[in-house]
Amino acid sequence: MLNWLARYAPLRDTLLDERGRARSSILDVGCGPHGLACAFPDVPFVGTDVLFPHRVAPTMTAVRSRPGPLPFADASFGTVLCLDVLEHIPGPERAGFVAELARVAADRVILACPTSEAQAIDDFLRAQLGEPMPTWLAEHYACGLPTPAEVAACACGVDGFTGTEIGTANGLLAVMAAVADSLPPFDAVARAEAHAHAPEWIELFAAARFGTSPRKIWLIERIEQREPLVPHDAPAGAVAAALRCPDCGGDHRDLRCTGCGRQVVQDATGALDLATPAAPATETAPAGLDTDAATVLWLAPQAGRPARWVSALHAYIAATTPADDTCLVLDVSADPAMADVVAQACADLAGTSPFGDVLLVADAVARPPHADVVEDAEGVARALGRVAHPGPAAA
Repeated sequence: MLNWLARYAPLRDTLLDERGRARSSILDVGCGPHGLACAFPDVPFVGTDVLFPHRVAPTMTAVRSRPGPLPFADASFGTVLCLDVLEHIPGPERAGFVAELARVAADRVILACPTSEAQAIDDFLRAQLGEPMPTWLAEHYACGLPTPAEVAACACGVDGFTGTEIGTANGLLAVMAAVADSLPPFDAVARAEAHAHAPEWIELFAAARFGTSPRKIWLIERIEQREPLVPHDAPAGAVAAALRCPDCGGDHRDLRCTGCGRQVVQDATGALDLATPAAPATETAPAGLDTDAATVLWLAPQAGRPARWVSALHAYIAATTPADDTCLVLDVSADPAMADVVAQACADLAGTSPFGDVLLVADAVARPPHADVVEDAEGVARALGRVAHPGPAAA
């Protein structure tokens, strides 16, 4: 949480007026379930991400979207925020991603991310946390941290926009916050500090814009500003009017696409679901667990620990085929609200690839004695060591 405050606090005066209101409508891209609300909980905004692992902040109008083009009309929002997302985008796709952020911005984009100057910090955290790495850290290595020059090129290379680097929280202070959030000996204390003294930490991070930092922030401004479709207080009706269908590009009236008739529904997390529907990848198990698979894996996804259960689910999908005598049981009986989130994650991770049997259990059932309880990708790899396809799970 301290790390999140360090991201947003230096932007306070840029985003908010003297009364603490948004200067213009805000779209927070890749924000997770909290985003801007972690620092400024009274400011309404729109957030979009490919997955919300649990209930979204009450001041966020959340839009769950597919990877690729943003599901909004041109110049929908006064300000588009994208903080610590670029490093999760493969290098060849980064310039196009920034251009897409600019397309939906009527005034400006604020782009920030750690650069290759932070590689030593990632290496330190990897050594401390061990394997399997958290998903966010693994993606840093998979995509490669962008160099400062690469970030500058993306920020300054959008037609019709200018790019200016702006200050962020002092690098040493921000790194200490990130380390405190990430390492088990300190994370509980960091979380308590963020909750108990958020205003004081925000003041500190906002004022500490001196020195250098491996994290860079760029202000990308439209040369000829436009009137945003969504006003500064982001009412739901205006947000709905700015939506564009990911299937046909049509606009929406009363949350129904005028082109193909696609209905936008709110999922269990409170987000408007514009993600591409996939073929059903799971089935709900009856009261008595109905599987005769020789290898049964039992996973109980926890809302507060998405990185672990998503990595486990991904490992199972990658390692199995329909021909394998396996079954992964996803037990959400302790938190039935997770059912839709888990089912959608399964569909997203699988895409069109076939994989072994999966059962989604919404009601309490007895766990078979031979079932292996797994919590993360390493547990899945270990449990699948006795089937014919252990390689991908262990990778």
